[in-house]
Amino acid sequence: MMELALRRNLSKWQPMSFVVVGLVITVALIAAIPLFTAASLDRFLRSELHAQDSELPLSSLLLVHRVPLLSSTPLERYRRADDFIRQRATQLPGLPLTRMTRYGSTRVLKFLAAADKDLPEDLRQYQSAGLAFLTGLEEHVEIVLGESLEQVDPAAAGGVISAWVSERFYYDHDVQVGDRLLFGIDDPDNVAPVEVLVKGVWRPADADRGFWFEEPDAFAFYFIVSEADFMARVAPILGDQVRKYAWFLLFDDSEFKVDKVAPMLAAITRIQARTTGILSHVDLTAPAYELLRKYAERAAALRTFLLLLSLPVLLALLLYTFISSDIMVASEEGEIVTLKSRGASSLQIAGLYLLEMLAIGALCLIAGLLAAGGVTQGMGQVYRFLTFAARPLLDLSLSTQVAVYAGAAVVLGIGATLFSAAGAARRTVVTHQRKTAREEFLNRARRSAWLPFELLFLAGVIYAYWRLQQQEQALQVTAGTFVDPLLLLAPTVFVAAVSLVSLRGLPAITGLLGRAASRFISVPLWLAIAQISRRSGNNRALLFLLIFTIALGLFSATFAGTLDTHYTDVVRYAVGSDLVIQVQWEQVGGTSEQRWRHPPFAVVQSIPGVEAATRVLRQPVFVDGLEGNVNATVLGIDRAEFSQAGWWRDDFSQESLGALTNRLALNSMGVLVSSSFIEETGLQVGDNLFVFVEGISRPISFAVAGVLSYFPTLYPEDGHFFVGNLEHIYRTIGNRPYDIWMRLDSSADPAAILETLRTRGFIITAATDSRRETAVWRTDPQRTALFGILSLGFVVATVISGLAFLLHSLFALRQRILQFGLLRAIGLSTAQITAVVVFEKLFLVLLAAMGGTLIGALTAALFVPLLQIGTAVHGSTPPFVVAPAWGQAVKIYLAFAAMVIVTLAIVVGQLRQLRIYEAIKLGGLE
Repeated sequence: MMELALRRNLSKWQPMSFVVVGLVITVALIAAIPLFTAASLDRFLRSELHAQDSELPLSSLLLVHRVPLLSSTPLERYRRADDFIRQRATQLPGLPLTRMTRYGSTRVLKFLAAADKDLPEDLRQYQSAGLAFLTGLEEHVEIVLGESLEQVDPAAAGGVISAWVSERFYYDHDVQVGDRLLFGIDDPDNVAPVEVLVKGVWRPADADRGFWFEEPDAFAFYFIVSEADFMARVAPILGDQVRKYAWFLLFDDSEFKVDKVAPMLAAITRIQARTTGILSHVDLTAPAYELLRKYAERAAALRTFLLLLSLPVLLALLLYTFISSDIMVASEEGEIVTLKSRGASSLQIAGLYLLEMLAIGALCLIAGLLAAGGVTQGMGQVYRFLTFAARPLLDLSLSTQVAVYAGAAVVLGIGATLFSAAGAARRTVVTHQRKTAREEFLNRARRSAWLPFELLFLAGVIYAYWRLQQQEQALQVTAGTFVDPLLLLAPTVFVAAVSLVSLRGLPAITGLLGRAASRFISVPLWLAIAQISRRSGNNRALLFLLIFTIALGLFSATFAGTLDTHYTDVVRYAVGSDLVIQVQWEQVGGTSEQRWRHPPFAVVQSIPGVEAATRVLRQPVFVDGLEGNVNATVLGIDRAEFSQAGWWRDDFSQESLGALTNRLALNSMGVLVSSSFIEETGLQVGDNLFVFVEGISRPISFAVAGVLSYFPTLYPEDGHFFVGNLEHIYRTIGNRPYDIWMRLDSSADPAAILETLRTRGFIITAATDSRRETAVWRTDPQRTALFGILSLGFVVATVISGLAFLLHSLFALRQRILQFGLLRAIGLSTAQITAVVVFEKLFLVLLAAMGGTLIGALTAALFVPLLQIGTAVHGSTPPFVVAPAWGQAVKIYLAFAAMVIVTLAIVVGQLRQLRIYEAIKLGGLE
C-alpha cells in the first residue's frame, strides 16, 4: 500500500503540488505564531530584566529556612533539603546555574577565651557572636590579618575549628588572631564546648550582588567557619542553637526565554513546596517571579490573540485545501470507480489516500517549519498594514510548542484533504455516472438544502452585531493587552455569512444579465455568462474564497489604518504637539504677586527645525458658585500661535479651531468651556464665569465664548476644563511657568533642538517627543503582531486565492475539452473559444471584486467603530475615527489584477496547445 501511495503521488504531481503548497503555507503560518510570540517577547523580556532595579539579581533564587523559637532542625532534615536543592533546584528549565552559595548560622551566643575557662564565674569576661559558614566567601573578601581560608591545614588544627572574623568585629571586640575561644560553655547541657581558633581577619573585596545576598555587614558579627566544620562540630554540639540555613542560587540571565517562563514558574513553585515539606519553614525569594508571571500571561494572551487574528486566513487556507483536494480527487474519480468495480472497499481507498497524505504531510511539515522562520521575520518587519520597514531580525528558536502547532496544522490540512477523498471513495460506477449526468441538478438540490442554515447563520451574526452595538465600548486595551480579542472574530463571521447568502443570487443575476444582453453583446461574452449561470455550483467555492479574501483585505486595511491613526492621535492628544518642553524658571518675587525670570520665548521660534512654537499654561482652579467648589483645569494659550503649533482635530468642537480662536481674539476675557461644564451648569455663550487659583484671592473673570468637547492634553474624564487667553490669566494671577509646544519640520532632530536650547541658557526639566512616543509604540509586540498577521494573512490569502483560481481554471479547461470541440465544430474560431474562456474568468473576478468590495466596505462601516481602543484611565479620548483605507484597497486590487493576468496567461497558453480538432474524439473517450 505504501509503495502504491508513493507511485500515485508521483504520477499526479501537478494537482498534488497545489495541495502541497496549501499545506506548507498552513504549517508556516500556524508555526509562526509561537515563533513570533517567543521571539518578540524575548527581546522585551531581556531588556526589561536589565532595566529592573532589585536588591538581588533577577536571575537568582534565595531559599531561607529560619528555625522557629524553642525548636531545632535535625541534621538529617537539613541534609535531605540540601540534597534536593543541589539536585533539583539547580535545574531550572532553560537556565544554567552559574553559582550556588550555601549559608548556615547559629543565634548570637556567648563565648569565652579558652584561657579564662578555669576562672570563677564572676571573673569571666563573656562576649557575644554567632558561628556561621558561607561557601565561596574566600573569593569575595581580602584577608587583613592572619591566614586566608585556603591556607589552613585541618590536620594541624588539632581538632580546633578554624574561624575568621570581620574587620569590623575585630576592631570592636577584644579578639586577636590566634585566640582560642569557647562557644557553648555557658550552657550547662553542653559537656564539651566548641573550641574555635581565630585564624584571620577579613573585609569585603567587592559588592557582587550575585554573592552577597545580604549586605556584608550582616555577616560581620559571626565567626565564619568552613561548611565541613559547621556540619561536623557546630551543628551536632549546638544543634538547638542553629537558627538559619540559606541557599542562594544564581542563574545565567542571558538564557531567559519566554517559552521557558511557564516551566520556570512551575519549577519555582515545586521547589518551594518540596523544601517547605522537608523543613517546614522556608521563605523563597524569586526577584523575577512577578515579571516572569506577567510575561507568561502576556505570551499566552498574545498567542491566543494571534490565533484569533489568523482564523480568517486559516479559513481561507482550509477552503483552498478543500478546493485543491476536491479537484485532485475529481480528476481521479474514474480510477476510483475502477478500483471499486474490481473489489476494492471504500475503507481501502480512503486508507490509500491517507497513506498518500501522510507521506506528503511529513514533507510539508519540514518545509513548513523552514518557511515559518521567514513568515516570522516578515511579521517582525511590518510597520503598517502592507507596509514593511527594515528592523533588526528576531532571534528565533524552535521549541516543542512550535512543533505542536505545526503538527496540528498538518493534521488539519490532511483532514480537509481526506474529506473529499472519503466522499469519492463511497461512489460506484453507477453512482459516478449518475453524478456526472446530473451534477448541476444535484448541486442545486444540495444548495437548497443548506439555504435555511445559511439564513439562520446570517440572522445569528446580525443579532450578535446588534448586541455588540449596545455595548458602550466593545474592545479596550488595558496595559497593552486586548481584553476581549474574541470580538475580532465577529467581522470574519459576518463576511462569511454575507458572502454565502449573496452567492445565492449568482445564478439569477447571470441569467438575467445573459437574457437582457443577448442581443447586444458578442457571442463569446454571451457564452461565458451562460456558462457561469448554468454551472454556478462549480464556481461557488472559488467565488466564496475570492469574495472572502477581498472583503477581509478591505476590512483589515481599514481597521489597521484606523487603529494606527488612532494611536497616533492618542499620543498627539496627550502631548499636544510634536515636541513639548518644560523650562525651569527662577522665582524672584513674593508669594502673592509672583515674579519670575525666564529665558526669552523668541529664542525658541528662531531655532532651525522649529516651524512654530506657542506658550501653554496649565493651571488647576476651582469654580465657586456651584454646589460647593468644583475642581477644574484652565489652559492658557496664545490664540494666534496655538493654531500654528498645536495639534487639532476638527471633531473636537462643532466649530473650527480658527473660529474658536477668533472668538478669543474678540474678547480678551473670553474662555472656551468644556461641554460637560455647560451641561452641568446650564451656562450659555456670553455668560460670565469666575474661577479661583489657590492662594490668590482675586478670581479670574471670564466670559463664555465657545464650547469644546475635547482639547489636546485635557481629558473630560479628569473633570471640567477651560481654555482662555494666556495674557489675560497672567494679568490676574501674575506670570507663572508655562510649557512650550513646538511643531517641528519633518526632518528636524528633537535631540539637536533640545541641545541648542540648552546652549542658549534654557534649563529643560522635561521634554516629550510625540513622534518618538509613536515610534516606541510601533515596536510593541502586540501592535506588530496585529499589523503583521493582518498584512501577511492578506498576502497569504491572496496567494492561495490566485492558486485556487489557477487550479480551478486548469481543471475546468480539461473538463470542457469536449465542449470546446463542439463549439469549434459549429463554427467558432479558436480565438472566439479563447475569448469565451477569458471573458468567463474576467467575469468571475469582476463579480468577486464587486461583491468583496461591497461586503468589505459594509463590514468596515459596521464593525470598525465597535472596535474602539482606549485606555483604562482616559477611556476613548480622543474619539475613534474610522478612516476608509481606499489607498490600501488599490494594493488589493493590483494584487488581484496580477493574479488574473498570470492565470489568464497560463490558461490561454494551455488552451493554445490543445488540438481542438481532436477534442470530440478525446472527449468521447473520457
